[in-house]
Amino acid sequence: MAKISVIGSGGWGIALTILLHKNGHELTVWSFDKKEAEELKITRENKAKLANILLPEDIVVTDDLKEAVKDILVLAVPSKAVRSVSKSLKDIVKDNQIIVNVAKGLEEDTLATMTDIIEEELKGKNPQVAVLSGPSHAEEVGKGIPTTCVVSAHNKELTLYLQNIFMNPAFRVYTSPDMLGVEVGG
Repeated sequence: MAKISVIGSGGWGIALTILLHKNGHELTVWSFDKKEAEELKITRENKAKLANILLPEDIVVTDDLKEAVKDILVLAVPSKAVRSVSKSLKDIVKDNQIIVNVAKGLEEDTLATMTDIIEEELKGKNPQVAVLSGPSHAEEVGKGIPTTCVVSAHNKELTLYLQNIFMNPAFRVYTSPDMLGVEVGG
């Protein structure tokens, strides 16, 4: 069992939180919005982003980024927020923090990939950055409908470790040594 934080409580963040919880991991989900976090604690549902999909009671919900950081971070914020959230994490994360980016796209002004942004903003912390992407939909993953994704990291050991963290009978995770290809092709 891993201690995992999903940083971002939108549809994809909630779906991955539920998936990882079903896989037997200890989960914390972070929302940047205090009001949204309070509503998630009470209703256990993000009605606007992933209606009718409930968070199990033992998943911790917080709006405190420092409280949210655990052994593995799944960065599930919109691509336009990856830089600002990564900056906010700089003084919180430990050295060699495992961070799995699940945001798609490139930064508008720089055309940098999300993993490049994370590594740039956390320079000096030597984060172990990976990417998980593929033809998937939050509502389907949240409901446990079979789908596939691809995970990639700078080293094979981390890629295989994350494959085992995410994969289950309804969520097939393939591996690739091509991080850039996974990010751009996702």
